Amino acid sequence: MFVPVAFAGGATGRLFNEFALTLAGSVVFSTIVALTLAPPLAARLLRHETEPRGLMKILSFPLDVFEWVLNQVIAIYAWTLNILMAIKPLVILGFIASLGLTAWLFLQLPQGFLPTEDRGRIFTPITAPEGVSINYTNRVVQQVENIFSQVPEIRSYFAIAGSSRGVSQGNRGFSFARLTPWSERPEAEQSQQSIVGKLLGKFSAITDALVFATNPGGLPGGGQGQPIQFVLQGRDLEQLANVSEEFVIQARNLPEVVNIDTNLKLNKPELVISVDRSQAGNLGVSVQDIARTLQILVGGQEITSFNQGNQRYEVVVSGRGTISSKSRGFKAIICAFPTGRNDCFE
Repeated sequence: MFVPVAFAGGATGRLFNEFALTLAGSVVFSTIVALTLAPPLAARLLRHETEPRGLMKILSFPLDVFEWVLNQVIAIYAWTLNILMAIKPLVILGFIASLGLTAWLFLQLPQGFLPTEDRGRIFTPITAPEGVSINYTNRVVQQVENIFSQVPEIRSYFAIAGSSRGVSQGNRGFSFARLTPWSERPEAEQSQQSIVGKLLGKFSAITDALVFATNPGGLPGGGQGQPIQFVLQGRDLEQLANVSEEFVIQARNLPEVVNIDTNLKLNKPELVISVDRSQAGNLGVSVQDIARTLQILVGGQEITSFNQGNQRYEVVVSGRGTISSKSRGFKAIICAFPTGRNDCFE
């Protein structure tokens, strides 16, 4: 009954994993003891004797003390119950007062699923505009590293450009910083939460991308989601994008929240290329050759790999940066003719 709970995913599984395994193990051991050890112990210990004698009298002394204490507790409980039955109105008033006190304490406690703990780590997602190159994102990452180097409480850090949560995206990056031990950060302004607040102020000076420091989740492996998240649903994608954009604009006017962003982005730059099939056919160039040429010169393609020492390196051919970063660079792309002649692709 409890074992399936141990395999639950998400936050529920993280919270009840140890509890389910402990409870299931207790039931297993209890069953083994009840079926094997309990019967012979009962036959050995439960004997009809009016008064223990000899060694059994000495061994039963702790049990006699426990029984005396239990009888005293029962007597005190009965005496208290008789008094409370005589003052029923006061008992009811006390119950109502305890409910009010419980409600007041509930409102005073911080509201949240899990409290934010000082775990000595800071995560920093980096989101650059759609369509930028990895070199652009790398420059933003270098700015983040420069800010980290100015914080004395940060012991070490590293950053990755062009990747976010295992997905390759040229306009995204990720940074991880580890703080010094707690013993070296005794002051309140040296806590993880305070350092994150200071970094948010410094990251706001970076205008080339959206950069914000976050505290790690309270549950290990729980991900690095934002404290506040909203889910918008709709049937029309274009209308949903407009509503999402308007929602972000309105949310940015709230002083209580910062770094508002949405994962629905339909503004990625695109360049549509039309192939003159008649001219390509007259020149003997197939559409497949044109597509392959564009793929190699614009996106790059791995052609081989080699080993050096204990490392393996991939060889990727690609065009110059001016070709992929500017639309007029496509006019300089040359396709190979079957006859060996070359010409410009426009």
